[in-house]
Amino acid sequence: MKAYTAVYSNAHLPRTLPEQMAKAGFSDVDVDGFVVLNLNFAEDTYARQSAEFAVSIMSESQEFSSAEQMSWLADQERLNQESGFFFSLNRYLISASKPVTT
Repeated sequence: MKAYTAVYSNAHLPRTLPEQMAKAGFSDVDVDGFVVLNLNFAEDTYARQSAEFAVSIMSESQEFSSAEQMSWLADQERLNQESGFFFSLNRYLISASKPVTT
């Protein structure tokens, strides 16, 4: 997990941003979420793109060997072939209002 969070300046921003916005003077802070769900590992899925991103992160980390990376990808392909593939990811939309000052 350290390899994954290391590529972000703040991997936990969705959890803390609403409070930070309120403290900065924003009002009507609202958080909505939506789910990205893929039940297969096809080339045109978010899951496939995310897997490629994950492998790029693994390749930059000393935590994962090339064999482990390829084994993980092979597992995703196997799950897809056996109809056992499941990918779910939450995304967040954060909105707020800032009073106009003159």
